[in-house]
Amino acid sequence: MTETYKPEVEEMDLTGLPVAEEIKPVEVVKSPRQEFIESLPVHYKEYLAALQKDRTAPERKFVWGELNPGMNADTMFEQAMGYAIEAEALQLQLDSTGKLSELDQSSLRGYNNKLTSQFGPAETASGEALGKMRNSVKKVIRDGLSRDGAKTLLRLTPYRE
Repeated sequence: MTETYKPEVEEMDLTGLPVAEEIKPVEVVKSPRQEFIESLPVHYKEYLAALQKDRTAPERKFVWGELNPGMNADTMFEQAMGYAIEAEALQLQLDSTGKLSELDQSSLRGYNNKLTSQFGPAETASGEALGKMRNSVKKVIRDGLSRDGAKTLLRLTPYRE
């Protein structure tokens, strides 16, 4: 008894060509750098809206001048992000090595105090926006974006649309 070879039959479309297999969606993994760049305009808009909302808050001294003389909202955002980058980089160093020099410990305390007292006190809309900004910075710093890289992107990214 001999067996005959039967080729597998492919589905054909009306033109006689094989039907393409279903294309499955592929998850795109973004680099920490790309995530940070894309998050800046979102955080910028949220922080500016929060500053406007906080103009009537009891803790409003920090908003436009008494604690930050000469700063406009853009400068406040840049300063807050800069302090968040510095604080999160030092915090990562502390978490990974378990120690910081006395100078770095003092700097970390200073950045944290300045962020909460001058750029977004707790219980304010600015404080909530600042918390989101810090979480975003923390994620990209822990994913491998350097402190200097994050500060350079902050300076060069056109987030003020």
